[in-house]
Amino acid sequence: MGIDNLRELSLTSTSKGMLYKCIGNIDEKKVFIKTGSKVKNKFSVLEPISEVIASEIIEKFNIGCAKNTLSEMILPNLEEKVTVSVSVDFLNEDEFLMSIRSLLGSASRDNLYEKVISMIPNCKLDLDKMIIMDFLINNIDRHLRNFSVVSKGGEILKFSPLYDLG
Repeated sequence: MGIDNLRELSLTSTSKGMLYKCIGNIDEKKVFIKTGSKVKNKFSVLEPISEVIASEIIEKFNIGCAKNTLSEMILPNLEEKVTVSVSVDFLNEDEFLMSIRSLLGSASRDNLYEKVISMIPNCKLDLDKMIIMDFLINNIDRHLRNFSVVSKGGEILKFSPLYDLG
């Protein structure tokens, strides 16, 4: 797999977490790359494989989801091949993700489900589908920074496809 312009996600990125992540380009398309957890200088294959399986399950239910594939590559600052999951950016030009956390701002976290529905009522069905899929795939890492709405020009367009499938 030829990946161009590979760069590690910075610590100021919204994609923190415990896994090594980077962004690159494949065939002029932006991709997100994620390793497994690192234990004793070895990267686990568990997380990348789980991410791919979860995206395939979600796709079978016709729910919008970042499509993940497996690959092996040598990442910046590493000397060995590592199994990674790769997903192509699903945003169109001029669209961006706005996390639910950024939408809520400093609002109270009490009755979170009701608060999100009141802010984006047309996303209730999508939110319900996400909750059900997270239960089915045992995604215990769904927090306010890893589900979003797609926005363009300050206007919320839709609930984003599911990503970060834990």
